[in-house]
Amino acid sequence: MKMKTKILQDDLSAAAAKLIIIISVFLLLSTPAFAVSVDRNMPSVVDPSSAFTVSFTINPEGSLTAFDLADFVPNGWNLNDWSVSGYSRSDVTFDSQVRDYQGKTRNGLHWKFSKAFSSPITLAYTMTAPAATGGYEFIAVWTYPGGFNSRAASLLVATVVTEQIVPPQPSPSPTPPQEPQPIQQPLFPEQPSTNMTFAYLVVLLIIILAGAYWHYSRPRSRPRK
Repeated sequence: MKMKTKILQDDLSAAAAKLIIIISVFLLLSTPAFAVSVDRNMPSVVDPSSAFTVSFTINPEGSLTAFDLADFVPNGWNLNDWSVSGYSRSDVTFDSQVRDYQGKTRNGLHWKFSKAFSSPITLAYTMTAPAATGGYEFIAVWTYPGGFNSRAASLLVATVVTEQIVPPQPSPSPTPPQEPQPIQQPLFPEQPSTNMTFAYLVVLLIIILAGAYWHYSRPRSRPRK
C-alpha cells in the first residue's frame, strides 16, 4: 500500500513539473520580444569653452510602451538645451542627478518617454565644453521592456590648429650651357679717319712748297759767252 502511494506521488510530481514547463514555454512564446537600437552622434574634438551638440537616434523594432535614456557626462558639465523630433516633448520627462557611476562622479542626464512609439525618434542636447583641455568620457544607458543596453563615447577638448599644406614646388629645369659665339669680323677694313687724311695732305703740301721754294730760290748759273 505504501509502495502504491509513493508511486502515485512520484507521478503527480512529474506531472506538475511538466505542467510548469509547458506554462513557462507558453508565457515566453506569448510575450512579445522588443528590441531597440540607439545611435549616438557627437564630435570627437571640440575647442575649449565652445558649445557642441549630442544627438541620439532611437530605432524601435516594433512598438515600445516605455523607454528611458540616461547619458552620464563629466561632473560639472551642465545641459544648455534639449529637443526631440518624432515625439511630443510634453510626453518626455527630463531630470539630472550627480551620482557615482563606474567609479567616477558624473552628471546623469535622464529622459523618460511615457508614451508608446514605433517610429524612430531623435533626441538632441547642447552643452558647453570646459576651458580645461583633456579627454572626457560619455556613457549612455537605455532601458526598455525586456532589456537594457549601454554605450560609451569619448570627447577630446583641445585647440584645433589647421595646418596649411604647401604643395611642393617643381624643381627648376637645368639651364643648357651657352655655346661660344664666333667673333664677328668687320665686313670692311677700317678707313683712316678724316683727320689723318688732312694731316697727310698738309705734309704733302709743305713738301711741295718747300721744293718749289728751293727750286726758285737757288742761284742760277749764267750762260757763258
